[in-house]
Amino acid sequence: MYVLGSNVIFGLLLLNKSIKMKGQFEFNEDVGGLFINIIACYLIVLFTLGIGTPWAFCKIQRWRAKNTTIEGKKIEFIGKGSSLLGKFILWYFLTIITLGIYSFWMIAKLEKFKVENTIFEELDIRY
Repeated sequence: MYVLGSNVIFGLLLLNKSIKMKGQFEFNEDVGGLFINIIACYLIVLFTLGIGTPWAFCKIQRWRAKNTTIEGKKIEFIGKGSSLLGKFILWYFLTIITLGIYSFWMIAKLEKFKVENTIFEELDIRY
């Protein structure tokens, strides 16, 4: 019953023309850039035997942020792989000694890192 009620409410919201639902978030589908970044990240992880994973992660996040706008404002990912390396080592260690249980916290901490290091791009206004 809850699902039915929430669907009806969502449908009514969509019918209301005064609510702006479209255009708040935009994503540029740069498939070529994604392909190049995925290949680069794969090679980084492969040739560093996994130690480069934080840098690869940050590279993908930078691409994602570069291609996303929120209400017409560009966002930027400012995280660095070097600041994530120590955390990754600790998180992997804790995941191994807890037989995978810590992986749930690792995912949450990784999401927190993404959010804390994503900002609105500053406009360069010169007078």
